[in-house]
Amino acid sequence: MQVVAGMDSSENFKYMGIIIGSTNAIKQLYQKLKEKYQKLHMRDLYASKRKNLAREFKKEAQLLGVEVLRIKVDLNKVVREAWIESKHKKSRRSKRAVYRLAMKELELLLLNLFLSKKVDIVYIDKELQGFKFKGLRIIIGGEASELADIAAHKITKIEEINLSEYLLEALLKKL
Repeated sequence: MQVVAGMDSSENFKYMGIIIGSTNAIKQLYQKLKEKYQKLHMRDLYASKRKNLAREFKKEAQLLGVEVLRIKVDLNKVVREAWIESKHKKSRRSKRAVYRLAMKELELLLLNLFLSKKVDIVYIDKELQGFKFKGLRIIIGGEASELADIAAHKITKIEEINLSEYLLEALLKKL
């Protein structure tokens, strides 16, 4: 059985949605939701439809054994705080360099998550194509990344993992 993941972000990397499951389970989840809602991208739906989609997504994902995660990254805030802290240390790193370092740290955290879940393929939204995930097959687009968009939105009532403080600490150690 092949394990795949889908990944998307919302609010400019404030949140990341991740789904992990078997290819069959993700395909079933996608088909069921697509049949009912036609559009699965949250920004394309009215508020009432978003709520219904989010509720049904959560329920169906549980039934099919698809793991759903929302990770709070708050990348802009983390980069800003790390850059300010680096200035206090008299560092000459640009804000752009701190951003690139933050993205590398985030990629490493996510890679470790995927490896621990024995993921073979990661479907990512096009804005995430900077992530390489060494050793994993990366596909841009696809059903799993479309479903991950639902997980990335606050309206979907799922457990949220806050990695922003951990990411900030990891960055500060490298600056």
